[in-house]
Amino acid sequence: SESDRYTEDIVKDVFSSYNKKIVPNAGTTTNVIMNMPLMMLIDVKENEHLAQFVVSDMKTWIDPRLRWDPSQYGNKTTIVVPEDDVWLPPTVIYNAIEIEILMMDKVRNVKVDNTGRVIWNVPMSLTATCRLKVDYFPFDTQTCTIFATSPVLRVEEMNAVAGRTNSVFGNAEWTQIGALIDVTTYQEFTDTKFDVRYHVKIRRNYVYYIIVIVLPTFLLSVLTVAGIFTAAGTTEIIGIGLTSLLALSVMLGIVADSLPKSNSLTLMGYYLLLCMFVASLSIIVAVVLSLVIEHYCRNSSFYPPRLFYTLVCGKRRDFIEKTIPDMETAVEKQKIPQESGQMFVLCLMIREYIMLQTRVEGMRVKDKEGIWMSKEWRRLFNRVEVVLVILFQGVNIAMLAAFFSFVYKNSID
Repeated sequence: SESDRYTEDIVKDVFSSYNKKIVPNAGTTTNVIMNMPLMMLIDVKENEHLAQFVVSDMKTWIDPRLRWDPSQYGNKTTIVVPEDDVWLPPTVIYNAIEIEILMMDKVRNVKVDNTGRVIWNVPMSLTATCRLKVDYFPFDTQTCTIFATSPVLRVEEMNAVAGRTNSVFGNAEWTQIGALIDVTTYQEFTDTKFDVRYHVKIRRNYVYYIIVIVLPTFLLSVLTVAGIFTAAGTTEIIGIGLTSLLALSVMLGIVADSLPKSNSLTLMGYYLLLCMFVASLSIIVAVVLSLVIEHYCRNSSFYPPRLFYTLVCGKRRDFIEKTIPDMETAVEKQKIPQESGQMFVLCLMIREYIMLQTRVEGMRVKDKEGIWMSKEWRRLFNRVEVVLVILFQGVNIAMLAAFFSFVYKNSID
């Protein structure tokens, strides 16, 4: 077609004396605009401090040797040529562990217009180092930076200009909340070179961790406290406590496996450790309380002190029992007739029988009163268990409230 013929003429005329090995604008600086219109986060490997992106690396510059007059070529202002036919900025991403070009070699082209403006856009997948700070996991916000420079050209020969980013995307776990490009310079021996930095700010989606770890941990801690104090005074306390601690340890292991090994503990780790501490403390308190209950509630011979009633807001209930009148004293005071020997013996036997029955009745009453005292101790200890359950559950709720208050603060920031 006529358009193809004009393109062939432009390529023939412009590239006839073109040398791609020579830097454009000899004697002056070639400004290269560094753009990254597409940035897509693929994965973040916390344990290795790596982040994988799919990016569109676009560079734009002016090469005066590639200009032509559109009026001489059918008003054609742009052409597309293979990238191997033009000079390309020698840049390298120096914190990349792996780079894969997502385009076949035969379709890797550049776009040139009649003013000599060259657009080179290369889609690639790169894995770069990203220093992560996970102190506030899972409510952390990270900034990953991709560094690029020219290993051979000085600023006097080629200078980088910060461009812009259009579209940034996160993944299922991370939300990309911003991207920025800036350019600085650094000194390499006697040469001044540019340093391009592509900053990508990402925020972790914490809802998954709240549903899978935080809420189950809270419920487990609540049920542990309730179950332990319900079983106080029995042999089931240790079994319930060890099972709960094992479950909390599994939760902590899940969090630890997904985070880098460091000297600092994450916010989630603090919460899980506090839950384990509360569960352990409740086990110790329940065991001590069981021993105290066993001591005071078995064959108790005295009532709880008044202070105990005051502390648990209880009221003393005295033992009331209708007993046989004190016949022993009355019998002892009764004079036994002396007239007849047989009558004397009979009266003596009757008095001994009455005194024996009185003693038996007294022992029965004392046994009942002891049981009553034991029940009083048990009633007060039940109130103590209720108070301890409320106390420990209040601590659990306070920890969860502090945890979610940080979520709210983080969402506002």
